[in-house]
Parts: sequence; C-alpha cells; structure tokens
Amino acid sequence: MVRLNVFVEIRDSKDTAHVTELIKELVDKSTNDPGCIDYEAFHSLENNNHLIIVETWKDRKALDHHQQTEHFKRLLPDLEKAATTTITIFDF
Repeated sequence: MVRLNVFVEIRDSKDTAHVTELIKELVDKSTNDPGCIDYEAFHSLENNNHLIIVETWKDRKALDHHQQTEHFKRLLPDLEKAATTTITIFDF
C-alpha cells in the first residue's frame, strides 16, 4: 500500500473557499478511482489556510493511474495556483 500526506498551505485567505471546493471535488472523484482505499481531507483547527489530504492506495500502479485521471489533471493546476503543497509518501 501507499499512503500520501499532502499538506496544503493556502497563500491568501481570500482563496480559502475556492481551494476548499477544489479539494472537495478531488476527494469526491478520487474515492472512485481504482485502487483507492481511502482519500480524505482535513482542515486545521488552528489555521484556516492549512489543510491535509490523506490518501491510501492499493499500490503505486493505482496511484500512477490516479495521477493520470481527468479530474486530477484538471484540478491540480488550479490548486497549485493558490496553495503550496508538500507531500510525504509512505510505502507499507
């Protein structure tokens, strides 16, 4: 299995609602991707501009497929325009 922790820091608070909507759509569509075991997003209780996306995939092949989907390719550039992402990957 592969676990990703994607830390999202929104650069400008005026973009918080937009980024949150992008992430909601990403979660909604990604949970239906083949090999997705879990895909959730959480807002920080202390800083509204910080979120984390926690993804668990069956294997690297499933993750690679996810990264080629229409929704990922469409949503990620918009997300990266408004936020910085830092990814930690765990194989287990």
